[in-house]
Amino acid sequence: MFAPARQTARSPLRCAATLVGLVVAHAALAADVIVVESPGSRLYQEAVAGFAEVYEQPHPRLDMEGEHESDALIDKLRRAKPRVILAVGLPASRLLVDRIRDVPIVFCMANNPKGNKLKTGNTTGVFLEPAPGSQLRAFKRLAPSLKRLGLIYDPKRSGRFVKAARLEARRLEIELMEKTVNGSSEAPAALASIPSDCDGLWLLRDATVMTRSFFERTVLLQHSQKMLVLAYSDQFVAKGALCAFSSSYREQGRIAAGLVLKILSGASPAVLPIQTPRGHLSINLRAARMAGLQVPKELLDDAEVMKMDR
Repeated sequence: MFAPARQTARSPLRCAATLVGLVVAHAALAADVIVVESPGSRLYQEAVAGFAEVYEQPHPRLDMEGEHESDALIDKLRRAKPRVILAVGLPASRLLVDRIRDVPIVFCMANNPKGNKLKTGNTTGVFLEPAPGSQLRAFKRLAPSLKRLGLIYDPKRSGRFVKAARLEARRLEIELMEKTVNGSSEAPAALASIPSDCDGLWLLRDATVMTRSFFERTVLLQHSQKMLVLAYSDQFVAKGALCAFSSSYREQGRIAAGLVLKILSGASPAVLPIQTPRGHLSINLRAARMAGLQVPKELLDDAEVMKMDR
């Protein structure tokens, strides 16, 4: 006996239900602005929350779940026809800038936008870091005697940032003691070669260099040689670095919302420059004591300076 043939025809009711489901899905994405969020970090959600504080209209969110989903994601965006797309994080920003050239894109939470070629004719966005000069001036407020500053970086990742930092350092009479690496394995030796008479070590948001073990080595140097560790995130201050001058992730979203509103009002992203976020200084008071650094009273009294004692 033969098994009965498998039914392949779909009933009219099932087809109708599928059609209704597609219509509902498209309606859910119908908005002037759609947010595309990179995977893997809750910090992206902070940026989206900041965006919502300024842009109060509906803004559906799509998650970029992996490269294999990229075609489906682009197809969803094409069918939704938003007037502007907000890309949150570097993976989403890279994908959208590469694949969409006819819809304005605003990016945020994306490191090194110039090096990653995110600024094109239909894009603009927000730098992830405060400007190098702002960071150095904040460090000088905390440690006015800062003269020699060690710096370890991968030129492919951080070359543009360091080039700008050199100009600002000269204005502030700070000598940058630079060490370059081409891979993470070279970072420990580069750290060991930093002159012991350096006043501090400036940590950059450089994925080649900044591993957990590397950071732990810098904190040991701060304890043993009084070499101040100057970081780029409050998270490192909480874990033992002396200080950081960084932007809040909500601030990233708020600035991005301002750019989106300008584009919706008729501005072209081509003429809107990438925005630089404001920064805030955070200080680990315990690390300052252990390094023998007296924190200036004006910083202790400044309500905008974040103080930790751990």
